[in-house]
Amino acid sequence: MTEHKFDFHFIKNEIRKKTFGIITTLNKDGSPHTSGILYGVSNQDEK
Repeated sequence: MTEHKFDFHFIKNEIRKKTFGIITTLNKDGSPHTSGILYGVSNQDEK
């Protein structure tokens, strides 16, 4: 099995590849809640 290093730069680069994410949580009763998130990440060089 290949070992991955999930450092800040790896995560940042993976996030920049996409524009949509899904977050799923469970409440205390175990009921799921899911939200879709449309996002953009600005270029690091832009001010």
